[in-house]
Amino acid sequence: MAFPNVGPYQSRRVLAVFAHPDDESCLAGGVLARCVAEGFEVSLICATRGEQAPPCCLPEPVSPAEMGRIREQELRCAAQVLGIRRVRILNLPDGLVWEHRERLEALLVRFIRDLQPLVVLSFGPDGVTGHPDHVAVGEAVARAIEAAGQSSKDPELTRAGLKPWRVPFYYQLVDPRRSDSEGEIWMIDVSAHLWTKIRALRCHQTQRCCWEPMLHGGDRSALRVETLRVLRGRPGLIRKS
Repeated sequence: MAFPNVGPYQSRRVLAVFAHPDDESCLAGGVLARCVAEGFEVSLICATRGEQAPPCCLPEPVSPAEMGRIREQELRCAAQVLGIRRVRILNLPDGLVWEHRERLEALLVRFIRDLQPLVVLSFGPDGVTGHPDHVAVGEAVARAIEAAGQSSKDPELTRAGLKPWRVPFYYQLVDPRRSDSEGEIWMIDVSAHLWTKIRALRCHQTQRCCWEPMLHGGDRSALRVETLRVLRGRPGLIRKS
């Protein structure tokens, strides 16, 4: 996988949008690490603190508030390992993002216009795992990308200096076994950044019971491949090496 010359685009910013701490490492750690290695500036938006996660990997139960505090620290640890420059947590309620998707969409429109990213990366319609929060975030991102590029949408943002921005490249993380046929599908080998991805995963100790089995899968094939679908832009921005 390599990033070729992006031509006339001045922006080398990537915006990744996920639902919970650990999504960025489990599902896209290799791609994000590659972006950073190729000189792209990566920003991360996380919709929730993941406070409703079961404390199966902790020595004793903790409150949702404490779980959220711990998982935020884990997220910031992982972001530092991956080289992510900015992290923004939106504090939407874990497990209930669907009920707040209109607010999420409005926030994302503002972020997209302000950041003017070259690339946006998030969930596809299947949410990769089917988790309702993943699906809600994926839908909100898709709608926000469309709205952010339309001058007729949110005129108050334009008056505030946040002009419409059409995102040139839009990629969705998908499960190829669940995804529909829209867009080109890539199964990307991220082996060159596997160790960085593993180190990021190890920041998420509260979720160890979820990712640790993947470390013991022989050749770690479950960690070596990340699957993207192209919704906007040419396939050549991310290609197999």
